[in-house]
Amino acid sequence: VLFMFTLYNSSDHRDRLK
Repeated sequence: VLFMFTLYNSSDHRDRLK
């Protein structure tokens, strides 16, 4: 799950997660 999380974080999704 770490890999998926890293990929997600790398993307602009980081703003969406917040």
